[in-house]
Amino acid sequence: MQNGDVLVGNRSPRYVKEAYKRLMIVNVRYPKAYLSLVIGNGMPEYSINHFSANNGGMTSFGGAYYNDKAFNEKEYPEVGTGESFAPIWGSGKQAYYDFQDGDYVWGAFNAGMAVSDVFLLKSVFSGLGKAVLSKGIVGGSKRYFGYGMSHEYGASVARWKNLGINTSGYKHHWAISQQMMERYPLLKPIGNQTWNLTRFSSQASHMRWGHGQIFYRKGYRYWRLVYPFSSTPLWFKWNLSNRLVNGSENIIRDD
Repeated sequence: MQNGDVLVGNRSPRYVKEAYKRLMIVNVRYPKAYLSLVIGNGMPEYSINHFSANNGGMTSFGGAYYNDKAFNEKEYPEVGTGESFAPIWGSGKQAYYDFQDGDYVWGAFNAGMAVSDVFLLKSVFSGLGKAVLSKGIVGGSKRYFGYGMSHEYGASVARWKNLGINTSGYKHHWAISQQMMERYPLLKPIGNQTWNLTRFSSQASHMRWGHGQIFYRKGYRYWRLVYPFSSTPLWFKWNLSNRLVNGSENIIRDD
């Protein structure tokens, strides 16, 4: 603490919270106690210190050199930026840490994000689930993924229809384009799958938002900017929103 402000820097937010809470407890008896960053045990730690003007002595209440009272960042980890992008795990772990810290607003939010991830995964695998229910685990998986079968787009659509999977609407290959698959045929078994399809309600919206084309003299120059939200499946939009919020949260907390 310096001039009444806690120096956070790039410290783990959970670790700093704990250090500050312990400082508040010490401050009841030693109002001039302060936080200082020290190095010990091979890692940086905060130490709470109090300098006595009466005898010139320094009293420490926890830190790198006081293992029985120390508090270090290993005890209070934060969800990593990469880890936060993992469905269910990232949001669920962050919610757990939030509730541990008494941060119930963020805890509730991240718990909700973890629940939404469950539905995201459900939507991704719903087509496969229908195939398995219709033809069994082996037969359904084989027909759904098209093992040993043609992976041309028309053949794939016909196969999904036979499995009872909804293929209505103007379909768009959002991640791996048809042009890319024509150029690299090895991508067809991956690209001509339901995960790579999104549906538009009209051909006009498909052409304008999915391909950036002028349709009936109307087009949008900024279509590429909104493509992640205008032309991707619902599960991807939800997942992307979730990851953006969690990523922003980590940046804010690491400030």
